[in-house]
Amino acid sequence: MPFFSLGGSFLNAPVDHWCAAPEHNPSHLHNLPRADQEGLSARGAQCTHIHRNTSVLSGIDLATLGGDILTDGAMLMPCKRWNYDTTTFSTTVTMEWDLVCSRAWLSPLFVSAYFIGTIIGDPLMGTLADRFGRRLVLQWCSIVFVVASVTSALASQYPLVLAGRFILGLIHAAGCGVTYVRAMEMCPSQYHTVIGLLLLVPFAVAGMLLGGLAYFIREWRLLQLCATAPAALGLLMLPWVFESPRWLMLQGRVDEAAEVLHKAARWQKVADFPSKVDLTSMLTTMRKQATSQLSLNSRSSSSSSSGLFGDLISLVGNRTMRRITLPMFAVWFCIGFAFWGMSLGGSVFGDDPFLYIVLTAGMEVPGYTAFNPLISRVGRKVILGSNFAICAAAIFGILIVPQEYSFILAMVGKLFITGCYNIVYLQASELFPTCVRSTGLNLSSLCARLASLLASLTVALMSGVAWWVPSMVFGICSTAGCFFTLLLPESKGMPLTDTFAEHELLYGSDRSEDDSTYNSTIEDEEACNNVQTTQKYCV
Repeated sequence: MPFFSLGGSFLNAPVDHWCAAPEHNPSHLHNLPRADQEGLSARGAQCTHIHRNTSVLSGIDLATLGGDILTDGAMLMPCKRWNYDTTTFSTTVTMEWDLVCSRAWLSPLFVSAYFIGTIIGDPLMGTLADRFGRRLVLQWCSIVFVVASVTSALASQYPLVLAGRFILGLIHAAGCGVTYVRAMEMCPSQYHTVIGLLLLVPFAVAGMLLGGLAYFIREWRLLQLCATAPAALGLLMLPWVFESPRWLMLQGRVDEAAEVLHKAARWQKVADFPSKVDLTSMLTTMRKQATSQLSLNSRSSSSSSSGLFGDLISLVGNRTMRRITLPMFAVWFCIGFAFWGMSLGGSVFGDDPFLYIVLTAGMEVPGYTAFNPLISRVGRKVILGSNFAICAAAIFGILIVPQEYSFILAMVGKLFITGCYNIVYLQASELFPTCVRSTGLNLSSLCARLASLLASLTVALMSGVAWWVPSMVFGICSTAGCFFTLLLPESKGMPLTDTFAEHELLYGSDRSEDDSTYNSTIEDEEACNNVQTTQKYCV
């Protein structure tokens, strides 16, 4: 996925351009100095050239004429052809379709189409996975991903390239969200934190590999085809991608769930695993308990409305929920905006785009792992707010330090904004009650997706206004994120709530900060979420 979400930095990198000599100029213009051939007396012009009738000068050595004659009777005309600086990149999307000057607005769509796809794909893929299963969605998405990537790499029309990028963005949600959910459902609860980190770290590693791959491959079509290779190889693993036993159980397909668990037990050489008959009986009992709990939560959370609309209303239905939902959405937006702004800002914050991607992706590894001990001891709110503040300070520092130090500050900003991403996933899952937790997380993620789209446009468009504008915008957003964090309650040590009644009791405004009545009656979050002994094989 990072090969494509970050790939726009190389596939459609910004390059210098200038007007090429008009094709109708007579061949004797080869006598002009090279600089005048490129600019036609408007040296360095990017969108216009000076046009005049040169037929009257036929047979005259133009190199011997003074500069004045080159502008006499001139007419300013828009360029029809361009030359590009190929020092760093041999070909890019912009070069191939001349997405400059009057067509420059089409260039940012290459990156934006991908992020628009992620915005739509988040709720779409989640719904499809809940209805048709995680395995089926992942299998079809893997196939479509490879086809769309190859098609867009070979397309001869720019709209086809954009369509391919949009489809790749749609499937990005399956590669992230559905894969994450499936992994959480197929491992014991005590390994959720470790598995979550193991799923995030490969994204950082892939980002570093992308920088190295792009360094050796400077042609955009070949680079995209090579970036597709890991996904194509992944198709070979599809026969070994099994359905989530938990999803099968909830769908009433307990026999299939038992079969998947038995296969896993054989591979892991578990000696004391229950027989298929006993396991089927356990799963049937668990399904009855799960459906009963889901029905209870549904009744408690839908007094006046039901379904998705009811969940949306419930997220802002009372003061306590509004105090959590609105700042949470704002925090996710600020994180997504700053994170993707720093990730895609190689042309703004660094001189070497390849090294920039490698190092910023490398910053994600400690960003995902280094703050976990701190949030367990200090709390989510303090560390999240501190990360925002340090990120903002680093970005604002870029505006005042010498240019050679701006690269270092960009790395610091990326490190701490990545830490914010890791923390807010945990905090959101703790602050939303079970009955609307999935909806709350999906809408929070949607806010971050919207921010990623705006971040890509900010990098592409605002950097052309002035070099300092993107840094100022991202710094202000990080500062705002710090203040929004202060509005959220602390969730460290708090049990997960299932219903709105429990949520109001725990986080309601009537509860004083030093009131421990509720905490004393409930054990910490692990105990609050314990499962029956029979669940140890399939949680």
